[in-house]
Amino acid sequence: SGTLLVKNSDWSRSLLAAWANHPQALQGGSDQQVFQALWRNNTLGIWEHVVILPPTAFNSEAPFFAHFGPPNSFPVLHLMGDAAAVRRQLFACLLSAACAASGSELAP
Repeated sequence: SGTLLVKNSDWSRSLLAAWANHPQALQGGSDQQVFQALWRNNTLGIWEHVVILPPTAFNSEAPFFAHFGPPNSFPVLHLMGDAAAVRRQLFACLLSAACAASGSELAP
């Protein structure tokens, strides 16, 4: 899994078309398999247009409770695979902290 940010350009549209119409894609290959083939072959000069960031550039490392907080600073807390009860409790704590920091009160 991952995150893809695509600039609206002719080159990007060409890459997306090459990705969708790649023989591996047409035979049911995964998006990752096809991307790897495009990357390996430097299709359309992909190496000059695409930057591959480390996994933690956008998301916290899983499990979040083992890696989130100082000294790590992740822009997104990724709760991949965490139970709904964990998410509810965490978001309640975060909401309370945000309200306290802004001087506002929680709604009943």
